[in-house]
Amino acid sequence: NADHVLVGGINIWRSTNGGTSWTINAHWTGSGAPYVHADIHALEYLPGSATTYYAGSDGGLSRTTNSGTAWSDLSNGLQIAQIYRVGLSATNQNLLLTGWQDNGTNRWTGGTTWAEVLGGDGMEAIIDHSNANVQYGELYYGEINRTTTGGNLTTTIVQSGGTGVNADGEWVTPYIMNPLRAATLLVGKA
Repeated sequence: NADHVLVGGINIWRSTNGGTSWTINAHWTGSGAPYVHADIHALEYLPGSATTYYAGSDGGLSRTTNSGTAWSDLSNGLQIAQIYRVGLSATNQNLLLTGWQDNGTNRWTGGTTWAEVLGGDGMEAIIDHSNANVQYGELYYGEINRTTTGGNLTTTIVQSGGTGVNADGEWVTPYIMNPLRAATLLVGKA
C-alpha cells in the first residue's frame, strides 16, 4: 500500500496515510511501543505485504508480521557487534572483555556465550594483569566502572560531566593500566 510509510532514526515511526500523521511503531526502551534496538539503519517491507517488514539497527535485524504490534529479534543469539576495544586476560586465555558500540561491555569466558556486564555504549575494556577478577569497562565520555569479583561492572570509579578526572573526555576516552601497579589507571582527559 503506497500510503504506508516507515521512518527510522532512534525509533521507528509509521504512517498509514502517506505521511500526514505518524505513530510510534517501535521504541528503543520499549516505552510506549514494542522494543526494537535503537539506531535504525534500514527498513524494508516484505514484497507484496503491508504488514510484514524488517528493521536493521545497531542491534541487528528485527521483523514484525503484524504492522509493529510485536517484533522478533532475528539476530538474537548471534553475538555480533561493532567492537570499539578488546581487553585480554594475562592469566586466563578464555577471558576477555569487549566494548561494543551501542551494545555494552561484554565478557567472553570461552565457548559461544557472551554476557553483557555493563550497558550503554561499551568503550575501552581492561582486565587486571595480576588478578583477573578485577575488570574495568567504560561508557562514553570517560565514565569508568569496575568489578573486583569478576561480576558485573557496577562500581563507578570515574564519572563524566563533572570536573577534573570526572570531566567529560572524548567519546572513547583513552585509559590504561599502569604496567607496574595494576591498581593505578592513567586516564586521558583534557
